[in-house]
Order: sequence, then C-alpha cells, then structure tokens
Amino acid sequence: MIGGEQETCLFCGAQAERGPFSEDMEAMGTAIGWKYECPNCGTYALPEEEHNWIENSCSQDERLKLFEYLRDNPAEEGGYRVLTMDEIKKILHAPPPFEQ
Repeated sequence: MIGGEQETCLFCGAQAERGPFSEDMEAMGTAIGWKYECPNCGTYALPEEEHNWIENSCSQDERLKLFEYLRDNPAEEGGYRVLTMDEIKKILHAPPPFEQ
C-alpha cells in the first residue's frame, strides 16, 4: 500500500490507491507526479506532464495499450514502474506482438 487516497486508475478504470510521487531522475532533474497501486495494472508512477497528458489527451485505444503493457510488465517486487513520455511513446508505437 502506498498510503494514498482512493482514485480511479487512469488505464483500466478500477479503484486504485493514489499517492504523490517525487523522484530524482537522471536526465530530467526532479519529477513530481502521482503513483498508483491498481489491482489490474500493478504499481506505476507518472510524472505530472505524463499524468496530465493521459488524463486529458490519451484516447481509449492508447489507454488500453498502456494497460496491456503494465499488466504484462509488472514492476519489480516492492517497486513501481515509472512511465516517462519517452517510454509511453515507445509503448504506443510498438507493433502488436503478433506483428513483431
């Protein structure tokens, strides 16, 4: 548990726990945003810019693709997966597994 408030997961719509996220990231300086603990997507974190983009501009198809990625690539035990805009772009532009 991350000790946060109950919110809706941005990707699957399930009830998830959300708390503040702050981490020193090598090339980006300090990133501030939100981390989620979702029963379907696992534990993930989004810097503020990425969180806003997903909340306001991400299509349902893009959310589904990101959900599938999180489901299939869980964070390491006790950690959380940080989705930067670069990683989001790679996920969204990757061909489906059967086309690789």
